[in-house]
Amino acid sequence: MPFVLCEYVHAMGNGPGGLSEYQELFDRYPRLMGGFVWEWLEHGISVSSSGGEYFAYGGDFGEEVHDGNFVTDGLVDANRKPRPGLLDFKKVVEPLRIEVAEDWSGFTLRNGYDFADTSALEFHYVVEADGGRLDGGSVAVPPLLPQSEAVVPLPADVSALAAQLGDRAAVLTVSAVLAHGSAWAAAGHEIA
Repeated sequence: MPFVLCEYVHAMGNGPGGLSEYQELFDRYPRLMGGFVWEWLEHGISVSSSGGEYFAYGGDFGEEVHDGNFVTDGLVDANRKPRPGLLDFKKVVEPLRIEVAEDWSGFTLRNGYDFADTSALEFHYVVEADGGRLDGGSVAVPPLLPQSEAVVPLPADVSALAAQLGDRAAVLTVSAVLAHGSAWAAAGHEIA
């Protein structure tokens, strides 16, 4: 029988914790189906005052019995604006795993989709150092079937750049974005 968590990644206080550990279990055991984020949306009520607009919650309306701030712990606020924990959540549940080789010669791509290949996606890379962009471009990736893995080479000048940088701190980011707009997101929306 499937197992679904009802208070998954409880986001109280500093944000959700244990995201990676939960995802590792979901990936390892097919019976573990995931969970319902607690909480997705904060339950504040918009109130206007002479100082501006704010979200009121437990106790702000004079009630004696209330939940205090236990209703303002969402991944998005009451106006649906993302909180920092949402970025962590997005990274953990993204459907693709991209692991860059240490020498920047390429990356391993794992398609975690159950039914879709990667043909709807484009892949890009960016090299950044000292707060600026040093290089970037597109990478041709043949469609990868669901639940499969491939090693994708990066252009030779990327690994040459890595050698030139030596011990200098630099970051290579590979991302997958929508190639075309859809009903739920515009072209260029980052998937992983």
